[in-house]
Amino acid sequence: MPARRPLAAWSSVAVCAAILTACPIAGAEEARDARVGQVVVLEDGAELQADGAAGAMPSQDERRRALIAHTIDRVDGGRLRLVAEGGGPEGWAKAGDVVPLAEAVAVYTERIRLKPEDGRLFTRRGGVRLLRKEYDEAVADFSEALRLDPESAAAWYGRGLSWAAKDERDKALADYDEAIRLGPDLAGARVRRAVIRGFQGDQDGAIADCDEAIRLGATDASIYALRGFARRQKGEAEAAVADYDEAVRLGTRDAAVFGNRARIRAERSDLDGALADYDRAVELEPDLPGVYAERAGIRIRKGRPGEALADYDEAIRRAPHDPDSFFHRAATHSAMKDRDKAIADYGEALRLRPGDPAALVGRAYARQDEGDLDGAIADCDAAIAADPTGPDAYAFRGYVRFTRELYDAALADLNEAIRLGSESAAVYANRAKLRVERSDPDGALSDYDAAIRLDPAIVDAHAERGALRLGKGMYAEALGDYDEVLRRNPEDAKALVARGWIRFKLRDDDGALADLDQALRLDADDPQAYLYRGHVRSRKEEYDKAIADFDVAIRLEPNFAEAYRERGKAMGNKGQDAGAIVDFDAAIRLDPEDAYAYQCRGISRSLLKDHDGAAADFDAAVRRGTGPEVRFAKVLARFAAGRPEAVADARETIEATGWRGRDPIDAAIVGSLAATRAKDHAAARALLDEAAEEAEEGGWPYPVIEYLRGDLTSEALLDAAPDDRDRSEAQCWVALDRLLAGRVDEAAAMLRKIKERGPRTATERAALAELERREATKPAAP
Repeated sequence: MPARRPLAAWSSVAVCAAILTACPIAGAEEARDARVGQVVVLEDGAELQADGAAGAMPSQDERRRALIAHTIDRVDGGRLRLVAEGGGPEGWAKAGDVVPLAEAVAVYTERIRLKPEDGRLFTRRGGVRLLRKEYDEAVADFSEALRLDPESAAAWYGRGLSWAAKDERDKALADYDEAIRLGPDLAGARVRRAVIRGFQGDQDGAIADCDEAIRLGATDASIYALRGFARRQKGEAEAAVADYDEAVRLGTRDAAVFGNRARIRAERSDLDGALADYDRAVELEPDLPGVYAERAGIRIRKGRPGEALADYDEAIRRAPHDPDSFFHRAATHSAMKDRDKAIADYGEALRLRPGDPAALVGRAYARQDEGDLDGAIADCDAAIAADPTGPDAYAFRGYVRFTRELYDAALADLNEAIRLGSESAAVYANRAKLRVERSDPDGALSDYDAAIRLDPAIVDAHAERGALRLGKGMYAEALGDYDEVLRRNPEDAKALVARGWIRFKLRDDDGALADLDQALRLDADDPQAYLYRGHVRSRKEEYDKAIADFDVAIRLEPNFAEAYRERGKAMGNKGQDAGAIVDFDAAIRLDPEDAYAYQCRGISRSLLKDHDGAAADFDAAVRRGTGPEVRFAKVLARFAAGRPEAVADARETIEATGWRGRDPIDAAIVGSLAATRAKDHAAARALLDEAAEEAEEGGWPYPVIEYLRGDLTSEALLDAAPDDRDRSEAQCWVALDRLLAGRVDEAAAMLRKIKERGPRTATERAALAELERREATKPAAP
């Protein structure tokens, strides 16, 4: 959208300032009738007397501004009080020292008839014609004056003013140069040359001319205003404001000064100062539509859209054919959710400027908000047709298509917006969301990185990137994202819940509890927060508190499968495995694909000696994609149940893991025992030999393999165990070996302490299960 045309860069310097400082002309006509409101010019050489200082001489600067249009403000006998138009000297003059502007050309024409060789008279008449906006005639008069006197600085200056009024800047500049060469102390010519230089982009030259005019004693506020504008164009905002401040101190009544200062204040986020300046500009020139429009922008930034709308109304009333004001009023209506008015204003902007891509995209936003997605896409299509190089239409069409789940088309649009140079953080954030939908987390993370780089304050991007990083296990990075979210909004309960979970993952239980407690203070009805706090309390072995949290989570969300599962775990940790299984049953009913729920139920069933049920659960967990440790748990459960399938399960574990890690080694050990129990000694030996090849010699459980192969005594095996846990495990392997050899009493003696204290591991449970089975089938003593 084309930029709104700014306020005039500077006030109009009095058009005939310092044209003539010639000597008085004898023979002036007698005093004329004068009336209040009449526009007049002072006779050459006449002087103004200041208010309340009869006989006081005006300043040299005032004397050089002799040919200025004045309005008669008061008549006092033969004295007239004059007020300069557009600002300037005010004071009293004799009635005989003024000429009505309407009659001035005729007066000077008559004088020229009497003295046709006096160039000063042509200069004087040229100045009058300049005041009357008769620019061609003014050029002719000044040119004749220069023919008669080529050394007249005033004539060169006057003609320069006339060329400038005709917008012939190069000619004006050349005449100002000559005027300054002939009259180096002609401050007005320097000011007018500064104006031309500013228009031509020579801000250094403009500033130098203003500096020299001020050094020569010029004190007009407009000079400071002009220099302030030039400094602003150079990016010297501080110096520009100082000049505008001085113009204001000198009493400027130029709305442009206040408007220009307002812009700088707005850029510095001094919205109150900007608003005060715009108010003053409106007071001075109430018919400038641009001032209302710019003030509206400040009011929007201050969160006062109603007042902004009133300003846009005024701008439109004063300039009903300006599409920009309709466009901005439409955007304000849209922000206020008054979509019908927004659409109407966008329509009017498009009527005044057909095919405007910005207005089409703006209307697309409003239509999308109204639910008219087809209309929104049609507007984006039209905007793209009008300007295929603009990224905004592609960006918004991509967003609309995303909401309609047209993912391929949406991605193509967002890609094109970025290719065309979009610097909108929202575009990258939207593409990130789309990539999440398309299971491309790495691409999504890259886009969130770009969005945050473009706009670090975009809180949603931090939160969404944090969620992605959490899902990828990038806990430290995710923590940084949620720290930023909470720095900007410490009472974001959802972010506190997420950060609490991340801290739990980082094993910062106290930090996790602090976050989750605060989240629940802010939102006591968030089941996720209770779930996560239950997780933390379970790990801290505060099982009753954990169960209470899971209870609330289930009450708030009765179909919360994870809450049932975690409550079951907490109950299991309290030794309440029967109750735990009830909760695991509920979790699996609600989420039949939760592998972990099957795993947990398998553990509880194992603890309750339902080894077949445990094996079935572990098998279900394996089929749903759990790790190798669950495969080994299935092997143990099958063995504990006395099932020969344990050998095949061991083989499956080995094939699935490729001998990576310890689980396949342990599976081979249990599988060999199961094969021995089934009298398949060849299969047992094969498993042990393969395990010996793959296991780390000298590491645990390599000595177990050696023992079962007959290469190590039981005492040596027990001595080789690196710690108490492994020693207990070793006792189990020795006991199982003896049970399978029929040495039940020896095995029972070895397992007595484990049986008395209760089994702590799946291996111990398997050993006790085999002992019970053997004791149950042991012949009675005679």
